[in-house]
Amino acid sequence: MRYSDYDLMVLEVFDDHLHESYRVPGYIDLTRMRHEWLRYLILRIAVVSKETGTAVNAGNAGRLLPELARRVFDDPIIWRGIVAPQIALCLDEAGRLHRALTDGGAEPDRIEPGIGDPHRYGRTTTKVSRNGSFQYYKPGRVSRRATLTALFGEADISESIHVPPDTPILDGYLQDAVPAPSSPAPDEEFWYHAGIFAAAADCAGIIDLHYGNIAPTDDAVAIIDDETVLALSPFDRERNLLTTLLLQDPTPSETEVSAGFMAISTTGISRYFPSLRESGPDRQLTVRMTTRLDSKPTPIGRHVRSLREYVDEFVAGLAHGYANIRRNRHAVVHALRSCPRESRSRALMYSTPGYARLSALVAVSPSAASSSEIHDRLVEELGRYPRATVGREIIASEARQLLSGDIPLFSIDPHSTHIVDGAGRVGRVRRAPIDECCRRILALDQNYATEQARIAAQCCSADYLASPDNRGAAIATEVPA
Repeated sequence: MRYSDYDLMVLEVFDDHLHESYRVPGYIDLTRMRHEWLRYLILRIAVVSKETGTAVNAGNAGRLLPELARRVFDDPIIWRGIVAPQIALCLDEAGRLHRALTDGGAEPDRIEPGIGDPHRYGRTTTKVSRNGSFQYYKPGRVSRRATLTALFGEADISESIHVPPDTPILDGYLQDAVPAPSSPAPDEEFWYHAGIFAAAADCAGIIDLHYGNIAPTDDAVAIIDDETVLALSPFDRERNLLTTLLLQDPTPSETEVSAGFMAISTTGISRYFPSLRESGPDRQLTVRMTTRLDSKPTPIGRHVRSLREYVDEFVAGLAHGYANIRRNRHAVVHALRSCPRESRSRALMYSTPGYARLSALVAVSPSAASSSEIHDRLVEELGRYPRATVGREIIASEARQLLSGDIPLFSIDPHSTHIVDGAGRVGRVRRAPIDECCRRILALDQNYATEQARIAAQCCSADYLASPDNRGAAIATEVPA
């Protein structure tokens, strides 16, 4: 995301506000979080400008933008109710993490919150740098490394899958960064191992395998986010290789997500970030919502060529993975059932870009709107989406989480049937995820493996793999500022 000169004016005012109102130690890098908070500030400036009749143009922006920004800092609902608590929590959590690491003899050089989406009142994955190496702190989570290591070991496919080491700390764990490929295997060998990984992911109920949750190692695929293991099928769709690996079905009427496991370029979808730009002959400023950016190579795309060129190798790896799991099915099931009961799996109810659009809706609410009025509007918007399996409690929870500045997060104990949101139960499924996975593994046969190979081969032939069209219009809407 490239900031305009006017965005930078607002950012400068925000930085001054941060240093005047908060104590920000030198070891905390707020670059990513500032970007997230700036979304709210720019949109609120547009709201205040419109409500007060303050027209901002290129000639008066240097004077008026700082004035409008300072008014936003006094906004009781959006700024003081959403952003200010997130800033305070972010700084507090970074400080606690720094103290815990320092007390353990591993004082970090830098702590960078904001890796990933904000959940549970603004908590995010945090990057920790020390002596040139990196780790990632994942709060409020229990590691599944032992379960995954046992699972892949029992299936005799460990050489194809990398599970990063981690260490428990505070209420989460610190995960080692995935080492970049030092001497990458030939592309055909990598995609063969990727096929094995795909079979394991399908059988272990792994979801949301977009290009941000996996990474290549020398000749294997690394799982970065273990909350995606033993999870519900996304949006209650039928479980198969399409839903597991986020493949795009080449059938036009069945097109799903093209940002997944096979993508060598990102989709270029932004988080609906607002930017102040000049518009018209009077050079009046408007807020332009950027919905698509230029695509760029994914972590896999930076190291290997497109899967389209290695379909046979991928399908062969897929067959090998299913065969090994089928042969060792009872040991694999035993390993899966060892998953800690206190751990949680993701329960996906809606897409992150969709939630991001609604968070922008919160930010442009009228100043006179109460929290309950904004909540009701969110419930109305969320209720319009065709989600047959999503009940009123989940929709109400989505609205509450959006109103706290979060991207809504739902989870489930894989041994349970209850969907929770951090505050309590909000839904229920027919069968516990671990029971569903074990049932499918025990029933695994050649017919199923053949069908998944057919799906993979069909997806690999889709045109978007050869030349993904990931460029799009930069403007979704304009709001006068």
